[in-house]
This record gives sequence, C-alpha cells and structure tokens, in this order.
Amino acid sequence: MGTAVGVFLAFTPTFGFQMVLALAVAFLFKLSKPATIIPVWISNPLTIVPVYGATYAVGALFWPGETIADLPAALGRFSNVSPFDLASLRQALRDFWDLGAILMGPLWIGAFVVGVPLAAITYPVTRRGVIAYRHHRAHVRHERRLRREARRRAAETSA
Repeated sequence: MGTAVGVFLAFTPTFGFQMVLALAVAFLFKLSKPATIIPVWISNPLTIVPVYGATYAVGALFWPGETIADLPAALGRFSNVSPFDLASLRQALRDFWDLGAILMGPLWIGAFVVGVPLAAITYPVTRRGVIAYRHHRAHVRHERRLRREARRRAAETSA
C-alpha cells in the first residue's frame, strides 16, 4: 500500500514537500516508510517537466476554466495595477488567484486522473511481488534448513 501511495503522491503538484507528505501519510496509516517515500522520486529535478507536463495536459482536458493557453491574456491583466488604488490592488489579488487556478487546477486534476489509476495498478503488482519474494525467501530458508539437518545427520552417522 505504501508504494501505491508514493506513486500517487509523485504525480501531485507538491514538489519539494512530497517526501515529507509521504512520510506523514506513512506514519498516519502505518505504511512502510521506505515503500512510501521511494516512489515519490519519480518526480525529481530531471523528470519534473515531463511528469508535470503530462499531468497538466491530462488535467487540462477535464479543467473547465482557463488553461496555460490563456496565460498571456491573464498576465496582461496586471498591466494596469496601481499600488495607490485599493480597488486596483483587490482586482490584482483576484487576478493573481485566477492565475494560480490556471496553473494549479489542471495540475491537480491531472494528478488525480493519472495518479489514481497508476496507484491502483501499483498496489496489486507490488503486493504480488512481495508475496512471491516472501515465498521464495521461505523456500530458500527451508532448503538451507534441510541441508543443515542432512549434514548434521551425516556427521552423526559417520561419528
């Protein structure tokens, strides 16, 4: 479960806080800390542009508001801001909020649209892998135990 949570968090626009967030979720839900933190590294300084670009593109398909294509017009709203006019400053704050929505809205929607299915796929795959590893490890231990017992019996019969 920790790996699935980490995969989901890797696609959320929480870059810089993802490991702390993953660790907090792991502690809160008693998940494996390494299994939760390691997948978060999917989004790192080398992959952040393709990861967030893809999640933004997917999220923009579902986002009803303005998207990055509307960004130049949104930035143009700041040209007539007067620091001495309170109404102008209020409008600038609203425009700044809208600018954040243009960027973050599609990113968050894309994070859910991409992250949830990938996490849902990750969980059973990882679970099967862990079960197979544990089964293999138990088998190896059993084989070692049998060999030790056989050597001990051989030593007892030869003595």
